[in-house]
Amino acid sequence: GFTVFGIDSSESVIASLLNGRNPTNEPTLEDKIPSSTDERWNITHSFTDSIPKCDVVIVSVPTPVTEERRIDAKFVRDVLSKYGKITVIHCAANWNGFNVDRRILENNTSTTLNILNNLSHDVSRFVYISSAGVYSGGYSTENGPQFPATHSYGFSKQISEKLVREYASYYDCPFTIWRPFYMVSPYEDSKSAGSHLCTDVSTRLIKERETIHLDPENWKKRIPL
Repeated sequence: GFTVFGIDSSESVIASLLNGRNPTNEPTLEDKIPSSTDERWNITHSFTDSIPKCDVVIVSVPTPVTEERRIDAKFVRDVLSKYGKITVIHCAANWNGFNVDRRILENNTSTTLNILNNLSHDVSRFVYISSAGVYSGGYSTENGPQFPATHSYGFSKQISEKLVREYASYYDCPFTIWRPFYMVSPYEDSKSAGSHLCTDVSTRLIKERETIHLDPENWKKRIPL
C-alpha cells in the first residue's frame, strides 16, 4: 500500500486519529482507522514536514452554505492563496432519486456556479464529477447529451457541465468531466447497498479477491460503460 500523511489543523482531530477513534460522523469509518504504530500511517499538523515527502497532495475543504443559500468559498480561496496552482475536484451534489424537484436543480447548479465564481484563473485543472444520469433524455454524441435529462438530478448535471466548459474556455483551463454510472467503495457490498452489478463486482473482485471471468462475446452487455 501507500505511505499516507494525514494533516489537519485541529489538534482534537489528530488526537482522535492517533488513538484510533473516528473524528467524523461517518459510521462506516469506525473500524477503518489504521493503528498509530503503522509506519505507513502518519498523522500530523505540520505541513512543512509532510508535504515535501508526498508525490500527490489531496486538500479537502468544506464549502458551507450561508443564510442566503450561497456557497461560502472562503476555504477554497484560502487554499488557492496558500498553495497556488492546484487541481480542483468538485463532486458534491444532492440527489433524491429520478424525480422532478426544483430544489435539486437549484442547489446543484448554484453550487457549481458559486465555486467557479470564487476560483481564480490559477487553477491547473478543474475536475467535475458529473453523472451518467445526463443521458436519461435520449441519445448522445461526442459533445455530450442531446436532450434535457428527464429528472432534476441529471438535468442539473447537464447544466453544470456547460458551466464548467464555459469557465474552462474563458480561463483556458484544462478540465475533466467524469460521468460515472454507479459509484461504490470496496467496502460497500450488495447486502448494504442493494443487489446491483457494480456492488457485486466490487465485493467479489476487491473485497473477497475472487477471480471474475468475463464472456468476451457479451462483455458489453454485462459491464456498464
